[in-house]
Amino acid sequence: MKPRASNIPQPQTETGWQRFLRERKEAQRGKASPPAASLPAPTGTRTNAAEARLRALLRGAGPSGMLSRDAVRVMAAEGFTHKVIRRARERLGVVVNRSGFGAAMVSTWMLPVPPR
Repeated sequence: MKPRASNIPQPQTETGWQRFLRERKEAQRGKASPPAASLPAPTGTRTNAAEARLRALLRGAGPSGMLSRDAVRVMAAEGFTHKVIRRARERLGVVVNRSGFGAAMVSTWMLPVPPR
């Protein structure tokens, strides 16, 4: 009787993510240090810059805030992606006010009022 192809064990190949996890586990156990190429890139510097820029924009906007589309246009022109802008807005706790419906909807952003 001939063995079926599905019964024959196939060689397992390790994916990049599996290799990263294995190397990280070994490094935590003290066996080896993970190669620098397999470590995830540090994050946060771009978001911190976006937070500072967004804070500066909204401070100069006045008591009624700034139109969100204007803030996004200014920051996008400076090279920030929409994802970085969203992340900065969320981390700053920007207050979003929406009014109107459909094409007439207007969204404004304001910095939160600090408690006294």
